[in-house]
Amino acid sequence: MIKRLYILLLILALAGMIWSGKKYNPAITLRMCLENPQQYDGETLFIGTEITVRDVYEDGFSIHQMGHVVRVAGHPGGVKRGDFVQLVAIFRAPDHLELQKLYVAQKRRWKIGLSILPLVLVGIGLIYYYRVNRQTGLIEERGRCRIS
Repeated sequence: MIKRLYILLLILALAGMIWSGKKYNPAITLRMCLENPQQYDGETLFIGTEITVRDVYEDGFSIHQMGHVVRVAGHPGGVKRGDFVQLVAIFRAPDHLELQKLYVAQKRRWKIGLSILPLVLVGIGLIYYYRVNRQTGLIEERGRCRIS
């Protein structure tokens, strides 16, 4: 009974923190700005999810995020087409950004590949030490791995 009450209190606390963050400190996304440009004109955005550089110009560059292409005004700082970036920018209606800070995520694909390696090793280990009994459908230890 005490354990269930404790779990319920933790779930309520988590729900309260989510509600509080949404109400008092909402995250402004690029999609929200493009859907209602007049409301978010002049807002500062942190954009860091799945952004790639589409084109580079002398006075800025354009980014692609989740189906939207947006022009960013500011010094490109050595970015190349196809780079993954994170940026802090001010939204200007109807559809462009003024660059404040820029971070180029170098070797991002290598980092993703490296993070998948432990998952593959754990999967191989599970297949090596366990098997599915075809008659019962249960997962059981392989005979060579049993201690007793």
